[in-house]
Amino acid sequence: MKLLRVKINRILSVVLFLIYQMSFGQTAGEKVLHGKISADSAYISGINVLNLVNEKTTVTNSDGEFFILAKANYYVEKK
Repeated sequence: MKLLRVKINRILSVVLFLIYQMSFGQTAGEKVLHGKISADSAYISGINVLNLVNEKTTVTNSDGEFFILAKANYYVEKK
């Protein structure tokens, strides 16, 4: 019985380690990007900003500023 418990603990430890590695790998290389929207309209608060690469969204504040996760040095090749 004790041997079975040790094996289960080892397997659980390996599984948890792998889950940790996968979740950390999803955000590696991403940095917080600060931006500001400027428009002629007075209503720049609450505008949704979408990062098409990682599909993250954020909303602008009353000054039109936003913060969003983005990968560094990523560019889209023009066709």
